Amino acid sequence: MASPLLGYNNNVRHLGKLYHIQTEDSGTQHAHIFTHLFADGGRIIATKKTTYAQYIGSPRFAEQVKKLMQAQHKAMFIALRDGLFDGDEAAGAREFATRSIGLDEEPAAPAKALDPALLDRLADGYLAPAPRAPTEPPPAVKPSEPAPPLRPSSHPGGRYQTTTAVSPIPRPAPVPTSDSLFGQSLLSDKSLDEVILSYLAEDIDPKDGG
Repeated sequence: MASPLLGYNNNVRHLGKLYHIQTEDSGTQHAHIFTHLFADGGRIIATKKTTYAQYIGSPRFAEQVKKLMQAQHKAMFIALRDGLFDGDEAAGAREFATRSIGLDEEPAAPAKALDPALLDRLADGYLAPAPRAPTEPPPAVKPSEPAPPLRPSSHPGGRYQTTTAVSPIPRPAPVPTSDSLFGQSLLSDKSLDEVILSYLAEDIDPKDGG
């Protein structure tokens, strides 16, 4: 039995309030992905549950489950950003729980059977393409004139001067957050849109706060 895949955990701010989004894999025994939205240090606002039983046995099983987890995690970010939970949190949670989460993968359409009558006409040359008209040979290309010689640079040492390396500006250390469910991964310097774009680019690792 395959072990559950590593999940995703991120802290973000929305309208001045700190939220935590967590996505976890239950393992193939249950074949579900859970995403929770926390606020106030641990209060669950919304939960989304999606099955991936349809992918068990697939050669790309791990990749498909990972992408499904990312899609659901990103969907919770978008719902938070769009204000789904700003007013009636319970109503927003019920609405989000009914949303469909899936992969952008469609099964290939079955091949369409060829019309036997069409095959007969093709065999008889009925649909044979018309012969092409003869084309004229392309005109002869004249030899190009040699390029003028390059003029020497008027700057000593060449056109471009040597540059010196500049030391990077040190960034201040992040301010630690309080000990709670939200941990130490507060994305105080990233907007929700930036985090969502990071997931679209798949550059956030599991268990990483950004």
